[in-house]
Amino acid sequence: MWLFYCDNSGYIPMGNDGQMKVPARTSARKLQQLAEALRHGRAGRIYLMTSWTQQMSELGPRAFEDYIQRNGRVVVHS
Repeated sequence: MWLFYCDNSGYIPMGNDGQMKVPARTSARKLQQLAEALRHGRAGRIYLMTSWTQQMSELGPRAFEDYIQRNGRVVVHS
């Protein structure tokens, strides 16, 4: 599973600032804690994606952001 930080304008930073790999057997409480840690107190949303595909890796920046927002589950929002 993966967590993605998305700011209020829809931008998802690439690399460690915008994504975090999460173990598959993570409790809901631990998932919330990890999402808050990824957000670092910044305004925006944290999306959860249960899988990572090669097709996702090949998307351009804006298409990648749209895909995450369309298919991810919001874990934290502000």
